[in-house]
Amino acid sequence: MKCFNCKQEMPNVNLFNITVLREAIRDHSDIDWEELVIGDVLNIVSLPIGWSATVIDAATEYNYDSYGDSTSSGHVVFELTDGSTTKNFKIEGYSSSYDGWTWHENYITEVSASPKLVTIWEAI
Repeated sequence: MKCFNCKQEMPNVNLFNITVLREAIRDHSDIDWEELVIGDVLNIVSLPIGWSATVIDAATEYNYDSYGDSTSSGHVVFELTDGSTTKNFKIEGYSSSYDGWTWHENYITEVSASPKLVTIWEAI
């Protein structure tokens, strides 16, 4: 199968293979990760017909230090499905006020939800 964007031959269309998924996103897609919100569909140009990738969690807000510079770390979690099987993947990144966002496309990992109970103590 050839990439719809750059016309290079794709090695294997099994995008559930993490190595193939990383390559498809890194080399064959142009995604502005920091702009994504829950529900957005990812434009992974090498997805086979019938497959889809949808954002299910995103944390990409800026934090500012005492000098007004922005420094943040963030992540985007997306679900990838071929219509019968669904898997979740996470990409992490960071931003600095001078360089903007940097995303670690070589380190996309498969993840699963792990709900936890958190207690926060507040003044009354």
